[in-house]
Amino acid sequence: MNSALLIAFIDSATNLKQVKASTKPDTYVQLQLDKQVNSTNIIKRSINPVWEEGIILFINNPEEDCLNIKIVDAKTETDLYEFFYDISNLSQCDGLEFIKEPVRLDYGNAEVKLIWSLHLKIFKNENFEEYLQKRTLSTSSTSSQPAIERKGSISSIASKQSTNISDIAETAFDSRSSTRSKSPESFIYGRSLQYVGEINMTLRYSLQRQRLIATIQGLSNMHHDNDKKARDLYVKMYLLPERNKASKRKTQVVKNTFNPTFDQQVEFLVPQEELNSKKLEVSVIEEKMLKNVMIARTIIDLQEVSLPFSGSFDLHFKKY
Repeated sequence: MNSALLIAFIDSATNLKQVKASTKPDTYVQLQLDKQVNSTNIIKRSINPVWEEGIILFINNPEEDCLNIKIVDAKTETDLYEFFYDISNLSQCDGLEFIKEPVRLDYGNAEVKLIWSLHLKIFKNENFEEYLQKRTLSTSSTSSQPAIERKGSISSIASKQSTNISDIAETAFDSRSSTRSKSPESFIYGRSLQYVGEINMTLRYSLQRQRLIATIQGLSNMHHDNDKKARDLYVKMYLLPERNKASKRKTQVVKNTFNPTFDQQVEFLVPQEELNSKKLEVSVIEEKMLKNVMIARTIIDLQEVSLPFSGSFDLHFKKY
């Protein structure tokens, strides 16, 4: 049962490094807490990005939960910086929050830093579902933007009542920060999601070899707004939460197609006892002459998939 909300406001960063000396990075901030992964918008071609954007995460155990923060270069899909924050540290802060604090990202350079704010909202006398239900009775929804669909009873209530959660976000830093310029939904969710198709695949686990085996069969029902040109596509996968080069897998490129067929198998070394703690990040990439572009993605929580599995997963596109 969720007992708290963590409201994060990502303000800006300074003097970020460049993966390629010839071009500045296209950066976004990714926050991960247990199974929740949310991100800000991408700021293109800047080593001093200003996001002024927030995210709300659900907290199960404020005393033990740990937040993973990454600054990612979307152009090269490289993690530029990563650090962890123990939620319990907020208990030492006045009002369970801090406002626009700098985090030093490079110990060799004090000017490389992230500016952010955090606020912890604890539910003591009522559970989260009751809190949202009470706010529903007193608040009318005027939002036309659909909320992101999430799994689980609390998350589904939250997604259907995004206006009510927005009320929490709007008051979190209201008189203490001037960062409330964005709409409530963009403040909470960062990127909005749009269904663009499906990926067909099978998943199974080899107990003898301690391997997770994924067979990527192909894509179906793909649509790309009003762009009707065929594309050169491939699928790239990472095993989470590591998301490093060792866990990176990808298919061959299928050229000039809308719904490519891959029929390609990839494997990940995963001990059986760790399988339920892993997730698969699956991205559809368009190969281009100058740079490759991610056009769709899904994250598969292996704890929620009964293996062996054969079927499809919805793919979504992030509107920037």
